[in-house]
Amino acid sequence: MIYFDKYLYKKTAWLPILAASFLLLASAEASPLRVTGDVSTTYEKDSYSDQPTISGITHTLRLMFEKDLSSNWSAYTRLGWEYTSQPALADFNTANDAYGPDRQAVTALDQFGLLYKTPNLTCKIGRQEASIGKTELLYSRPATYIGRTYFVDGVTAAASAGKWEFDFVAAREDNPGRQTNKLYALRTGYHPATGVNYGCTLAQYQYSSGERTRHWAIDAAWQLGKSTFSAEHTQANAASDNKALAASWAYDLDDKNTLCLTTFHVEQNGDMGKQTGFDNDCRGVYYALTRKITNRDSLDILYANQTYLSTGQKKRKLVATLSHTF
Repeated sequence: MIYFDKYLYKKTAWLPILAASFLLLASAEASPLRVTGDVSTTYEKDSYSDQPTISGITHTLRLMFEKDLSSNWSAYTRLGWEYTSQPALADFNTANDAYGPDRQAVTALDQFGLLYKTPNLTCKIGRQEASIGKTELLYSRPATYIGRTYFVDGVTAAASAGKWEFDFVAAREDNPGRQTNKLYALRTGYHPATGVNYGCTLAQYQYSSGERTRHWAIDAAWQLGKSTFSAEHTQANAASDNKALAASWAYDLDDKNTLCLTTFHVEQNGDMGKQTGFDNDCRGVYYALTRKITNRDSLDILYANQTYLSTGQKKRKLVATLSHTF
């Protein structure tokens, strides 16, 4: 069942107008409207040591519309749709002041803004996903999220110069209510040789209350034959429980199948706003297999075995996703 959200309509009534303007621009002779995206079906089963097991199937569609404005500038907007049989497994915000804990379906124009591209620089201005840390250890609001109050508003940039690379983030979270938390980060990376990369990240997270946390991280990656090794360590200025670590090994079985083993340890104050790409206050291991069926179709299987540090609660997660890109 798809709900009509009166509040959302009032707050975002201009979004359909934006989408319509993209379609009108597409008819102009200057440049076409580019449409990319993906559709996927995911089965997930989460088992806990002291809670009932939950499982469900989720169907997701993401469409990105991009229109050239000049040789370097373009405008973008994204349409996201998702239906889930289990709201606890949804990729949209089920908080009480967002979509709510019982919501099963969401449709939204959830990203929009401007892109600037040159051979050595990509800059994105507007509502978008964001990650900090080479392995997303410090912070992650990924593109797999759907809907409002789950992304950030701001500027991200990626630049390269010779063997150097730079990634920059300055943004404010799109949160329910007045929780206007802000994040800033700069990563500098270096490629001393083919298949070798290491870098350093400096970051700050500022809560709407004014409280701030500062973070630093180091990372490294090394490709050797069919294997790729990567690791990242970060520490915050909190007095305790302020560290996080992730390490992974990926192995290409052949040109269609890749195995990946990842271990992580994230303390309560070790990431930014408790929004690591892993799980906050948790340690565990991910076992993953990616099967490339065709150039556009893939199957991803993930099994996670993890333990929450402060409570000792154990969690097992099985996720299988079949996706098609276009």
